[in-house]
Amino acid sequence: MEKQIKDYILGGMSLIWQRQATFLAATILSAYYFDPTVALFWYSLVLLSEFIDNTISRRILRHGKWSLADGRRFMMYLLGSTVISSVTICGFVISMATKAGPTAYFTPLFFLFAAGIFAAVNNHQILPVLLLRLLMYGLSFLYIPLHDLIGYWPPIDDILWLQLFTSLFVMYFVIDCSFIFLKLYRHNLRQLKNLQKEHERTKVAYKAKTEFLATVSHELRTPLTSISGSLSLISSGALDAAPEKRQAMLKIAESNCARLTFLIEDILTLQSLESDELTLSFEPLELGEFLHDVRDAMHDRVETADMALTVGQWPAGIHIRADQARLLQLMKNLVSNAVKFSDKGTTVTLSADITGGMARLAVADQGIGIPPGAQAKIFEKFTQLDNSDQRKVGGAGLGLNIAQLIAEKHNGTLTYESTLGEGSTFYVSIPMTEIKPSESRQDKEKPAASKRLRGAARRKAG
Repeated sequence: MEKQIKDYILGGMSLIWQRQATFLAATILSAYYFDPTVALFWYSLVLLSEFIDNTISRRILRHGKWSLADGRRFMMYLLGSTVISSVTICGFVISMATKAGPTAYFTPLFFLFAAGIFAAVNNHQILPVLLLRLLMYGLSFLYIPLHDLIGYWPPIDDILWLQLFTSLFVMYFVIDCSFIFLKLYRHNLRQLKNLQKEHERTKVAYKAKTEFLATVSHELRTPLTSISGSLSLISSGALDAAPEKRQAMLKIAESNCARLTFLIEDILTLQSLESDELTLSFEPLELGEFLHDVRDAMHDRVETADMALTVGQWPAGIHIRADQARLLQLMKNLVSNAVKFSDKGTTVTLSADITGGMARLAVADQGIGIPPGAQAKIFEKFTQLDNSDQRKVGGAGLGLNIAQLIAEKHNGTLTYESTLGEGSTFYVSIPMTEIKPSESRQDKEKPAASKRLRGAARRKAG
């Protein structure tokens, strides 16, 4: 509403001198050929209406921040000034036609036609104003020929009937032009809104790109510096006399390589998910076995952090249909997130239950917790609750966003419960499925990768 009103006002003010020239020309011709007193009287009223309209327009333009009530009030002001302006113009034209007498309507009708075209071209921004002017001008177009027709009622071949039919044609032409300009204006408004939306999307994309570059640069630089320093010390021979320190440095390099691999995997997964290029391969998964797969896959990561990862309760024999690799990635992201925001010596617990007809996987930690009202923020890309340069934990801020997208790909949801200072529990809810005995993983050979992971974890535990 604000844009339409301002477009209307600015368009009218830009043509103020053209209008004055038209009014002055009409007054001079009317005064010379018809009646100077009547012409000057109506001209003074037209100038007064122009003054009122200009005063209202300037007052609206000077107004600061708009509210909906302001917009409605200003609309009423403009409708009021439109009534005053239309009445004076129509009165001027009708008085000219009355003085001219029957059949001599060319001059008054031409000025009325000019006023109608002006309304069509310059009043299309506000539909009520346009309709009001067209109504007033249309009634005047009809009144002028009908006044004489009713008085004389000549035969159909008389020129007075031709004046009426011509007036009707001119009215149709003005109305048609008005709605053509109205459609063009609204089309331009839609294009402007689309451009504004595209501009906003571009700004969001630019912000995301900037955050991506800043986050990835930080997350790459830190482990690469550590790897480079470790390898430099080893290659220089400075640690030859201290094998245990050399082994520790190699362990640091290995850990940071795993961190880089994890980051790159997250970025590639995110790109595939957002471009809808990720193809999922669904297969039956038994909850208990899958939870143990997650524990085996994250054993080293949790052990390095000096924490414990346990498997709690789960309903026996419950299956879901999922892409094992992607669901495993989802759970690894949740466990990794729990480890980052928990203290040493605490425990992360994996469990499962059934709620609302859905199988629900849970990852519970004893960490710092999540503040109330942070739900929308923690699932955004490249976002962490602590975005300061001195934040205590690393990470690109992709894990929870990717986990949420993977859950949605499984027709599931990712939610959480948290108590600040006590810990958080993330829930992955996925529809259950009925599995035939031949489809159960107990009757299939487990993937080799899963066997190797579980075997390695058990050897370390032994």
